[in-house]
Amino acid sequence: TLNRYMPDRRDLNRYFPGSEKGSIAAIVANEVFTGVVRHCSHLVDLHTGKTLAAVDHGAEATAASISAGGRLLATGGIDDVVRTWRSDGRPLRVLRGHVGQITAIAFSARGTLIGTASTDGVGRVWRVGSGQPVTVLAGHGNYVEDIAFSPDGTQVATASRDGTARTWKAETGAALALFAGDSE
Repeated sequence: TLNRYMPDRRDLNRYFPGSEKGSIAAIVANEVFTGVVRHCSHLVDLHTGKTLAAVDHGAEATAASISAGGRLLATGGIDDVVRTWRSDGRPLRVLRGHVGQITAIAFSARGTLIGTASTDGVGRVWRVGSGQPVTVLAGHGNYVEDIAFSPDGTQVATASRDGTARTWKAETGAALALFAGDSE
């Protein structure tokens, strides 16, 4: 049977969104939150099973992310756009700029920036509050498949189907480092 209590008797439910360090409950909560919850388009109360919010992206949704505080949701799809929503399902903004399917979305830890990745070969950074673009992260030779912010939100990492990962300054898009896998 499943049990929400960790071996140290801490209640997992009380540790969301969790952290990378700390108690077992905090680490497990962080893994569940970053690996599952941030990628959902329905918000469900796990105690009651009641759907708190559901959103309709308008086209096939291919990526989703929830802000660290759970206040905002973002979805991206085959229509090349990202939509932001309140946690109750009310729409906020439509972010346009990509010319390919959205493959990944990430909120910065403070929830002020959102990063998007696409089959158009670039990542983008946007201001959450205004929906305005901050920078375009160009330099990969193929689809950008993932994007993530550093814990302090000052850097962004992108990973591409071209076999590389890159790091960038979040506010300027200045390239910081290129990581290339072994080609053999």
